Amino acid sequence: MIKCNLRGLMARNNVNIQTVADTTGISRTTISALCNGYSRGVHLDTLDKLCLLFDCTVGDILEYRKE
Repeated sequence: MIKCNLRGLMARNNVNIQTVADTTGISRTTISALCNGYSRGVHLDTLDKLCLLFDCTVGDILEYRKE
């Protein structure tokens, strides 16, 4: 199972969905879906923008967990 840690990154950096959307140009809908685990996929461009914003790697955003 792939788990998205975006909510945790946002909390640690004290930013909300609107701030991430305004800063990256990613839609609020996409950010909300990632935060709430509703996303069925993510574009590489989206990951690139999030990594740039949070100065992190893809592994900090997405994590694989065996079920």
